[in-house]
Amino acid sequence: MGRDKSRMIYLEHSPFEQRIRLWNLFNSLQMRSFVSCQAHQGATLPMEIPRIIDPPASEQDRSPALALTGAHAQFPEISWLVLACDIPGLVEEDIVYLCSQRSGPATAYSTDQGLEPLIAIWEPIALGKLQLEVKNGNHSLKDVLENLGATQVTPLNSARLKNINSMKDA
Repeated sequence: MGRDKSRMIYLEHSPFEQRIRLWNLFNSLQMRSFVSCQAHQGATLPMEIPRIIDPPASEQDRSPALALTGAHAQFPEISWLVLACDIPGLVEEDIVYLCSQRSGPATAYSTDQGLEPLIAIWEPIALGKLQLEVKNGNHSLKDVLENLGATQVTPLNSARLKNINSMKDA
């Protein structure tokens, strides 16, 4: 895309950058939250927003899997509710519903594209499996969820879970 999707502003949904909108959404639900980011992205966040800096990686090795395993390394006993920064239609109801369906090693929304690993709850056991897969060169979050038999949740409104990769997709 050539642009940091976390800094995009989708005026239809919020006047804030997407990463700040999602952080505010978590806080409205009284959930402790962090923004996962690369070091240069963390420097542009407001100071009050806690962040987890992704482990250093080469350009070709950067992936959401590294961000998630980095968070797990810092907090190994914690389950993570993971939301991608490029899903501007996501609303509080979607998060609450996903949490209400929490079960097994992981819980993820499932759409016509399959499991959505970046709209999911990852339990420590699933994150341990992901760490092993990353060490073996597999960075596919979807593969890990499928192999673990993650709980699949049908979205209340699949249109709200649309991934936006450019402003023309919005």
